[in-house]
Amino acid sequence: MKRKVPLILLCLAFLGIAMYFGLQFYREQNEYRKGTETYEELAQYVHIGEASDSDMKTAEADKAPVSAEKTDDTVWPVVDFEKLQAINPDIVAWIFIEGTNINYPVVQADDNSRYLNRLFDGTVNSAGTIFMDYRNEAELSDRNTVLYGHNMKNGTMFHQVTDYMDQEFFNEHPVCLIVTPEGNYKLEFFAGYVTNMNSDAWKLEFESDEEFGLWLENAVSKSTFNGNVQPTAQDRVVTFSTCTYEYNDARYVLLGVIS
Repeated sequence: MKRKVPLILLCLAFLGIAMYFGLQFYREQNEYRKGTETYEELAQYVHIGEASDSDMKTAEADKAPVSAEKTDDTVWPVVDFEKLQAINPDIVAWIFIEGTNINYPVVQADDNSRYLNRLFDGTVNSAGTIFMDYRNEAELSDRNTVLYGHNMKNGTMFHQVTDYMDQEFFNEHPVCLIVTPEGNYKLEFFAGYVTNMNSDAWKLEFESDEEFGLWLENAVSKSTFNGNVQPTAQDRVVTFSTCTYEYNDARYVLLGVIS
């Protein structure tokens, strides 16, 4: 009888461990589901495709700030910023990379922590929101504008940014479209690399064209793919930043020039 007691305790211990990890898994999957559903619902305010005359007439009638434009065969997303601003006034842009799941709003707060664990609607969630560095000008006028996003295990948010480590993926997705209330911008990627938190990948201010030029050359020299454009000190750059797992606190940064 005495031998059965330890066996029962051992079974209870294993049961407790299984329940704990099962609960953790359920919570994780539930967070993933809520995050995915939230951003899928926001997609109703974005039309991916060329704006039709009826779209523009409706927008004009509603006095909604819809952004749409077609140049050099680029078909831009049509974004209803008025409705998105009613949900969250912190919105500054919408980003879209064709053929990927990167199709998200971009927000900007007074710091770089608010949206680490908050969805676009303010709900606490590990997926967070894609956000612009609080020190940047929202109009993308800085030499380097930084956008941060999580590398989620379920493939959402900036998970696919790390796919740019592969040359073939870059070849298939060389540009990102950025739509803002003020205008549309095409981002042509030219470099991406793994780095640590102590590097200058997130540098925002440069004292001279020469310093900025050297920073660009350094990024190209470390890139995991060969880009199609050669950046210059006269360009404006947008940097996507996300976690990666080559080593502790590793980050993958993806850089593009605004054309």
